[in-house]
Amino acid sequence: MNILVNGTHIVAVGEEITFGVFDEPFEKWRIKNNEFIEFFIDNDYQMIEGVEIPEDYVQGKYLYNGEFVLNTEWKPYYPIEERVNMLEDENKRLSLENEESVEHEAELLYELSLLKLGIEY
Repeated sequence: MNILVNGTHIVAVGEEITFGVFDEPFEKWRIKNNEFIEFFIDNDYQMIEGVEIPEDYVQGKYLYNGEFVLNTEWKPYYPIEERVNMLEDENKRLSLENEESVEHEAELLYELSLLKLGIEY
C-alpha cells in the first residue's frame, strides 16, 4: 500500500498514488482505491510506497515518521447519539461524585461547628 504524507501527517492511503496532470490543466495527486478515486492539490506532499498499514488504521489515528506511530491528539469518532449518551453518563457520574463530596463536606462542617461550640459529636 502507498501513503501520501505532509510531514508526519498521513493525508491519504491508496493502492495507486500518482502525481500529474489528469482531467484539468494543473498537477495534482491522484489516489486510487479499488474503483474509488480522489484528488489532492499540493506539491509539498510526499508519497511513500510499499508500507504495511496497521490493521486498525483509520484516518488521523496514526502519524508516519518512517513507521506508524499513534497520534496522541487523535480521538475516536462516535456517532452523535452515542456521544450524547456517553456525555450524559459522565455527567451523572460527576454529579453523583459531587453530591457525595458535598455531603461529606457538610458532615465535616457540622462536626467542626459542634466542636467549636464545645458539644461532643
